[in-house]
Amino acid sequence: MLLSKPNINGDRRSNNRRATTNAATRAAKTTDAEPRSTPSRPNNANHESQPNKDIDLATHLFNLARTGATSHLQTYISAGIPVDMSDTSGDTLLTVAAFHGHAMTVSMPLSKGADPNVVNDSGHTIITGAIYMGHTVVAKVLRKGGADIHKGRPTAIDCCLMFNRISLLLFLTYGRDPPDSALSNKP
Repeated sequence: MLLSKPNINGDRRSNNRRATTNAATRAAKTTDAEPRSTPSRPNNANHESQPNKDIDLATHLFNLARTGATSHLQTYISAGIPVDMSDTSGDTLLTVAAFHGHAMTVSMPLSKGADPNVVNDSGHTIITGAIYMGHTVVAKVLRKGGADIHKGRPTAIDCCLMFNRISLLLFLTYGRDPPDSALSNKP
C-alpha cells in the first residue's frame, strides 16, 4: 500500500508509480503539430550550477569561522549572509567559531544578533562545545552574550562538572570570576 503525501497546496495526491507512468504514456501518445524541443543550456565550460556555488560559499564561510577570520566573516554577514546559517548537522557559524576557540569571531556574530542558544542535531549547545574544548574565554563571551547554561544535553553546568572546570562553573552561574579564596581548599 502506498501512502500519499500532501503537496504544497495541502491536497493529497497519489504517489503511485503506475499512475504516473500511465499519465506519461498518455502524454507521449498525443500528437502535436511540431515536436517539443528541450530548452538549450549555455555551452560554457565554466558554467557552474547555483547549488554548487551556494555550497562553495557556505563551505568558505564555515572555513572563515573555523580559522577565526573575523573581519572577512563580518564582511559577508554585513552583506546579508544569515548570521545563524547552519550546516547539515545544525552547527552555526557561531558554533564552529566557538568550538575552535576564536573569542573575537564569536563576539562578532553575537553583536549582529546571532542566537547563542542554538542546539545542534546532537543536542549540544554552543557553550557546551566551548567548555568541552577547554575554551574558557569563549564560554565567558557566550555567557555574557546570553547563552543559557541549562539548555542542551549535557548542559554547560554538566560539562563543567565532568571536566572539573569549577572556576568556569562559578563564572557561568554567578556572572563573575570567583575570588581566589573561593577556589582554595582551606576552611
